[in-house]
Amino acid sequence: MKNKINTFLKVYPWYYSLSCWLLFYDILNTLYLTTVKGLSAAEFSLLSAIALFTSIVLQMPLLKLIKKIGNTTSLRIGNLIFILAALLLTFCNSFTGLTLGQILYELSFIFKTLILVELRKNLVYINCEDDFIKHSANATMKFSVVALFASLLAGPLFNINNYLPMYLSIISACLCLYFSFYLFDVTELDKEYKEVPKPKQQFKIKKLWSFIFIILLITFALETGIIDFGPSEAKLFIQINLESQINIETTAIILSIVVALSHISAIISNKIFPKIYRKIKDKSGYLLGFLLVFSFALLLIGYFIPVPFPIKIIIMVLGFLLIEMVKGPYTVYLEDLILKNGKPGLEQELSAYINLARNTGGAVISAIASIILIYHSLTYVILMLLLAALIELFAFSKIIKALRKS
Repeated sequence: MKNKINTFLKVYPWYYSLSCWLLFYDILNTLYLTTVKGLSAAEFSLLSAIALFTSIVLQMPLLKLIKKIGNTTSLRIGNLIFILAALLLTFCNSFTGLTLGQILYELSFIFKTLILVELRKNLVYINCEDDFIKHSANATMKFSVVALFASLLAGPLFNINNYLPMYLSIISACLCLYFSFYLFDVTELDKEYKEVPKPKQQFKIKKLWSFIFIILLITFALETGIIDFGPSEAKLFIQINLESQINIETTAIILSIVVALSHISAIISNKIFPKIYRKIKDKSGYLLGFLLVFSFALLLIGYFIPVPFPIKIIIMVLGFLLIEMVKGPYTVYLEDLILKNGKPGLEQELSAYINLARNTGGAVISAIASIILIYHSLTYVILMLLLAALIELFAFSKIIKALRKS
């Protein structure tokens, strides 16, 4: 069994780096679907909304299937769905076909999120559960490396052939399926194994919909909604300010440099976070929450402060880079917090609710931002994200207090 776990730990980071997105599609989806497939902006928004809503509705019914077939089989099914989604998004031209492809793309993550459960259960099996953050951060770092090179190659590949990035995305999805055959939940193979809590170990989430579980879900939903939606709005905020002073060509060059720097900053943060966590443990959650608040504060400070324009932009860019630095470690930290406090036997439900919270948080934050933009400028959206980050930090403090008392 230990040999299988060692193989799992070697393959997992590379699997994660390819499986948590559809490679070039996630970079070029707006350009690809509107230019190549001919969707209007309204159709693109509708397609995304339908897929996200369908994923939320089907989350719980699919959980019943996952509990029947187990984590290992579910992960492989998720990757098969991932490939089918890539094929539909590449070769379908109708709105219906593309919508089906996007729905399958979102549904695949319900199954693929179980990789977190497999990672934790395998580490518990070899008494290394405290290494969850180390391995997760390593996987996120490799994802950042892949994202850096993919972002640099996406444009040139698209210009060579509009479909070339999608063909490569299909290949990456097939690689994910191949990798999944080296990823096992060893506790499903060892029928005699039963997780035994360590002395003094108490599982705080003993049942679903307890107070702690609800606050944890709200915090995770807020955090993922903010960090999934925030970077794009922060980048647009910087872009608008650049365009007010310089030409489009120079703006494009500056933004490309900023995006490259954001990937580098993410690589660095994921590399050093496990070391920080080992030293300060749950205090790292407060640190990450504060940095998330500070990042949006920097965007607004840069906008309002009466200093020369280059300094204003530098301050705003620092805010954007800080969001990208916090993004991976904070998500990993909260996922670990949820899973390690869950009672054995609840892992699949917790994984499902992690994915549900991520989708719901993103949908709510996006909807609020859309309403704000009807009546106000993007500055108010950044302010809303700052307030949401403050609420998230407050909710996190309540979680830690509740965990210590229980």
